[in-house]
Amino acid sequence: MPILDNKAYQKQLRTWIGDPALTFDLLYSASRDGCNGQAFHSKCNNQGPTVSVGQNSAGYVIGGYTSIAWTSSGSYINDDRSFLFQLLPNMVKFALNGYEDYVYDNANYGPTFGGDHDLLFISNSYNKSGAYFNTNGYSSIGNTYNTNGYNAQTFTGNNKAYLDIEVYAVKQGNLEDELYEKDKPWRKTDINDWSNKTKDKIFDELVSYSTPSPAKVPAARLLLVGSVGAGKSSFFNTVRSVWKGKVRSQAATGTAPQSLTTKYRVYAIQGGHQTPAFRLCDTMGLEEDQGLDVVDMSYVLDGHVPNHFQFNPAVRITRKSPGFVKDPGLADVIHCVTLVIDGSTYKVMPPKVKDRLLAIRTLARGRDIPVHVVLTKVDKVCKDVAEDPSVIFHSRLIEKKVKEISDAFGIQSNHVHPVRNYESETSVDPRLDILTLNALRQMTGSAEDYIEDQLDDMEEETDTQMSKINIKS
Repeated sequence: MPILDNKAYQKQLRTWIGDPALTFDLLYSASRDGCNGQAFHSKCNNQGPTVSVGQNSAGYVIGGYTSIAWTSSGSYINDDRSFLFQLLPNMVKFALNGYEDYVYDNANYGPTFGGDHDLLFISNSYNKSGAYFNTNGYSSIGNTYNTNGYNAQTFTGNNKAYLDIEVYAVKQGNLEDELYEKDKPWRKTDINDWSNKTKDKIFDELVSYSTPSPAKVPAARLLLVGSVGAGKSSFFNTVRSVWKGKVRSQAATGTAPQSLTTKYRVYAIQGGHQTPAFRLCDTMGLEEDQGLDVVDMSYVLDGHVPNHFQFNPAVRITRKSPGFVKDPGLADVIHCVTLVIDGSTYKVMPPKVKDRLLAIRTLARGRDIPVHVVLTKVDKVCKDVAEDPSVIFHSRLIEKKVKEISDAFGIQSNHVHPVRNYESETSVDPRLDILTLNALRQMTGSAEDYIEDQLDDMEEETDTQMSKINIKS
């Protein structure tokens, strides 16, 4: 994880630099780009103000800021806004002490600060030895920058073995990553707190959920559709984890270029509680040139495709396909379509995949089937949410992403549900559970409305037919 992913570090650097709206964009990483001066300058020259930061094997996080761009000039730069800092074990700023030679800009050196080098990271090329780069770095703090009572030992731990050395472009932001005030969320919900008590309340609602006519429709069918890697199967596994009370995986997940889901599955959610009256239907992931086409999806929506049906990207579904349900009832059709979209990669979604999702939305709407969106990987959209999922409805970035998806797919924004799937976690978290349960509550509510409308239509049709019979008699 990049060093400045730490929000506390970012906040402190913004304070020291004097601008609360700054952003930090990673330009150079020794572990990624090579631990040498040439690699550093190739990534960082002419990039404007930068923050350079290193983390050593003693746990110290140290660095420096310059407001003037690196250029490989081979000379010192007089930048009266530059400073050194320590972020760990303490947060301390080391300002200039009045001497010149503030920053050393040598093509063979890494980021270097101060005459006689108050802080030098590298002046040679190094490969990792185990987890660290054993460099020739050193500190002679006190030449150009005030010591604040520190020396080389207390500033760096006299340690020159670096886990990583990173340089970030410092840019003017617009506070988009700031949070709304606590009492002013961008979406109003009945989630008053993010405790197990709230989770249990929504959970109990879903456990006791029933369709408008359990005899005719025992369970609502919620279809999950998404591109390969969007988090479709992970969402199912997250739902299952909520019911089990422990992180579990049943549907195959991963980052393979092709879909890991090869069968149509109708999952009943089972755990230590009553099986709820809804089913999650998992489909093959959409790809640019493979996956379900419009005809296949029509058969799925209309209930013709049986559970465990084996998809074949090279062969379209027909009435002669194995297990084809020729006369599906209301219990067999899809009652709510949910598009699963990766919020962190939506902007680079292949146009053909987006077109397929739009076509599926159109198919569903042509049948009056409600359409929702589960927006996954929101922790990669907003770092605040990554650290604390309970701020999700206060994050401007998440609000912006929800609106973007809503506009792109023509789906009302309150049908776009940001969630965090269980992926790296090994134990359940009530905050993640609440997001998942809240999304399910909205989806099952829409499915209930759809089923009710269909039952009304069926009853009206029956009444009409009976009237015709009575007239004839």
